[in-house]
Amino acid sequence: MKTPIQEIAYFYNDIIDFSELINFSQRLWPEELNRYEASLKVEDTDVDDRFNNRTDLYGKLSTEFPQLQRRSYLVMLLALFEDFLNQLSDSIKEDENIVDNPFDIDGKGIDRAKKYISKFSKINFPSNSKEWQNIKKAQSIRNLIIHAGGHIDLDKKIKELKIISENKNLDIEYFARTHITIEQSYLTDLISDLLNFSNYLTHEYQ
Repeated sequence: MKTPIQEIAYFYNDIIDFSELINFSQRLWPEELNRYEASLKVEDTDVDDRFNNRTDLYGKLSTEFPQLQRRSYLVMLLALFEDFLNQLSDSIKEDENIVDNPFDIDGKGIDRAKKYISKFSKINFPSNSKEWQNIKKAQSIRNLIIHAGGHIDLDKKIKELKIISENKNLDIEYFARTHITIEQSYLTDLISDLLNFSNYLTHEYQ
């Protein structure tokens, strides 16, 4: 089993790699859109067309598909974070010879891991830090995605609406149903928070 400091380092590197993936995909969507627009100008129907001669893909390639991908990336980033905190808790248990198991602590997800790390390690858990608060807000947005496909009930999701209204990189769109939209910068900011959070934990262990 990896030591706590190794767990932190591995997580840091995972987030760096994920950041590169996001940056690559951000460049690919405009390129694909340009290819699509060029295909609309080709009159030869015998030409191998990657878009199957469809003429209704502009909105999907420019907006809908990138939005679906950003939602997926947000879910994955927070899944990596939760797994990291669970792995860190297991490592702390082994490193400190603790009898109590992380999953015996009340709560669930990152909040349960936070309780365990706060109780059994030397880390002064940064619960009041900007990074942790932003991660918690991102978790609320993630819940909208995994439980409602990114749709939002304007009458019930008051906390989530407040989070959206206070962040310039989040918005809502009104169609048959109201749904959340995510700017690329939101993911970039979340990655910075995750990296800063892991840097703080590294400092705590040195």
